[in-house]
Amino acid sequence: MASFAVTLGGLPVWALFVGWVTWLLLAIAAQASIGLLAPVVGPVAIPITVFAVGVIVVGLRAHSVFGNPSAWFLGLVSSFALHAENAAEGLFTLVPAMAVGAVAAVVSKRVNDLRVIGGS
Repeated sequence: MASFAVTLGGLPVWALFVGWVTWLLLAIAAQASIGLLAPVVGPVAIPITVFAVGVIVVGLRAHSVFGNPSAWFLGLVSSFALHAENAAEGLFTLVPAMAVGAVAAVVSKRVNDLRVIGGS
């Protein structure tokens, strides 16, 4: 059902699956910061941003909710792989498809939990 909804909406189906396991907010902020830094520091904007994002992700690893570095890095990779011209374009392309994927993941988990509890 989720893949049908994403396809019907003309959104990338691969983003649906990424939405099951990823955090995207930091990727959107990273792309925006590269756009803001590039006129000031030129090609050094990307390494500065990647370093800052890496520090944030590694710093969050002990957090109970946001402590999944793989999810953060997957969000970064998927956002940059889209090759959007700007952060807003990436936001409008990825977020709806990833939201469908995240909802599908939650529903799937809940159904599985009910089945395990009910089957015991």
